[in-house]
Amino acid sequence: MYNGFVICERSSKPLRTSEKSIKRGKMNKIESRQSKKWCKVMIVILVTCLFPSLAQAEPVHILIQKTTGFVVGYNGPELALFLNPNNAKGHKLYMAMIPYMAHNLWHLYVIPVGRATNSTLRAAAEIGAGNVQAAIAMDEKHYNALTHQGGYPIAAAQKYPARIRQIAAVRASENNQILQKLVHGISPCLVWEIHGRWHTQINPSLKDIKNIVVSIDK
Repeated sequence: MYNGFVICERSSKPLRTSEKSIKRGKMNKIESRQSKKWCKVMIVILVTCLFPSLAQAEPVHILIQKTTGFVVGYNGPELALFLNPNNAKGHKLYMAMIPYMAHNLWHLYVIPVGRATNSTLRAAAEIGAGNVQAAIAMDEKHYNALTHQGGYPIAAAQKYPARIRQIAAVRASENNQILQKLVHGISPCLVWEIHGRWHTQINPSLKDIKNIVVSIDK
């Protein structure tokens, strides 16, 4: 009986080891699947954060078509620029681009963005103006670098502030929402297309834009 018990014990050990191995194998497969699943989730999150334009439900050109803006220049490559009229970086870029826009070297679609609240009647007056292009051009021309405020006169806007703010709020809201979808609302932001692929760049310099124009022409 003793020997029989020992034999039975020895013969059962491999069986128990085999069962453990199977269980471990199953657990490893489950853990591996879960690990792969989380890796995919993290990759999607990372791509969305680094390249938000790739994660859009709507194509970029459809989003751009939903914005309200104005065109400067009618020759050369087409570019779209989200611009805050009362933003220091936006002002600097706009002023640097004026000579190129004046000679129609670029086909630039300017999309005004910004807050049109009670405290920013000047921005509302620009965005809600009948001629947004002229309003922003005047604002940038008389921009005060010390106060970071534009020079657009708001006398007319002060007469009808509610109507001006209403128009500006609608325009700014639509443009801001689309900018938020593209680059989390950061401006200035340049948008362009090369061979069917759309690209975005935040805070582009004049040199960046020149290089982009060259790449589009190729």
